[in-house]
Amino acid sequence: MKSLQRFKPSKAEQKALNREINRQLAQNVEGLKINLLALFLWQLHEQLGFGKNRLMQFYNGFKPAIDELQQYYDLYTGEDTDYMCKRKLKDLGIDVEQLPEVLPMEYEVK
Repeated sequence: MKSLQRFKPSKAEQKALNREINRQLAQNVEGLKINLLALFLWQLHEQLGFGKNRLMQFYNGFKPAIDELQQYYDLYTGEDTDYMCKRKLKDLGIDVEQLPEVLPMEYEVK
């Protein structure tokens, strides 16, 4: 009876594989960020009537506002910032983790 021998990549192969996984992950995350931004900007336009100038004002003010939040609360990671934003919204009475799903997102691992 033959035993099943599993493939074990060399350290160099594993390093190359990890590099490729990280590259693809970064590419997918960047695409997700752009798609979410498009969804939010479009809904600001549709629901609140924001025109190009107000949409760009929101867009241009977003990063400085997040940077200010991170600096004020001495936050170091995106997870810390996410938590603080959720906490601030909860203080306003909005628990985003309890809201019904509004962003249809599908994914499949192949």
